[in-house]
Amino acid sequence: MPDNETIQEERMFKTITLKRTFVLLLILCCSTVSATPYKDVRKRILKDIDKGKPIVAHISVALADNKYQWIARVPDKIGNGQQPQNNLYWGALYGLKTFLTKKKRWKLTPATSTKDKAILERIVLLKTFTINGKKTDFYVVADAWDGKTINKAVEKFAAHASGNTPETITINNTKVHAGSNAHLIGYIGHDILMDYNLSDNNTLTEMPKLNSIHPQKDNPAKSTIVLACQSNRYFKEKLLYWNVNPLILTNSNMAPEAYTVDAILNSFAKQATAKQIHESAAQAYNKYQKCGINSARKLFYFSK
Repeated sequence: MPDNETIQEERMFKTITLKRTFVLLLILCCSTVSATPYKDVRKRILKDIDKGKPIVAHISVALADNKYQWIARVPDKIGNGQQPQNNLYWGALYGLKTFLTKKKRWKLTPATSTKDKAILERIVLLKTFTINGKKTDFYVVADAWDGKTINKAVEKFAAHASGNTPETITINNTKVHAGSNAHLIGYIGHDILMDYNLSDNNTLTEMPKLNSIHPQKDNPAKSTIVLACQSNRYFKEKLLYWNVNPLILTNSNMAPEAYTVDAILNSFAKQATAKQIHESAAQAYNKYQKCGINSARKLFYFSK
């Protein structure tokens, strides 16, 4: 006979499953939108290139934080969510800022800063690609969010993805359309949605603000990436509801480090297929994690 604790865990799991199923059915029944296919994103990019416009990505990075996040503890120096310069996901060796600017992979570009105090640092990276015979600039706007405000980082990612927060950033006297107008929206960090599905007192919870974010009808075609543990399980339904292309998600726990981001960005800029971008992510992850290429391929989910 199972003990009381086992029975309680089974009931809790069934309750969680039923609630998720109900939310998904509600979304499918009440919404008239459908997920944007990747081909539509590529069409939009090619049209913008023909008009002389740059490709733009906007990435929210929730700094790793031993104190304020339920993460596997890392050394204090790289696990301080209030110090981006040393943080695991930003200033450390494989953090986004350090890795992408190392060996001139991407060029740091002066740009207007953000007024949001929860964003401890904003950088804009630039790389030029030749696409269809045209030199095309690719700007990556990356925000380092205070690890204590990880909720806000995820909510901003959601607002960008759903079309609610277009931003205009001035870069070298040029206005670049970021936020909801970007071609690629990304989130990097701890998957806080895992925490919200079961709180300390075993009460089912959700992020209230996240559930109040709805897609805008004029939301331009865009892709999203979520490099966080099990993001396919926890983010995909929401991304489909927001009518965006869930280009790269994850199927299990992982290290959301910048070598994977770099591989995805380069393939995305070169107009690779979703399958090719998936392969680029897997190859990069295996190169640094030494997990075996088959395991790396299984780790990442991609949407056509």
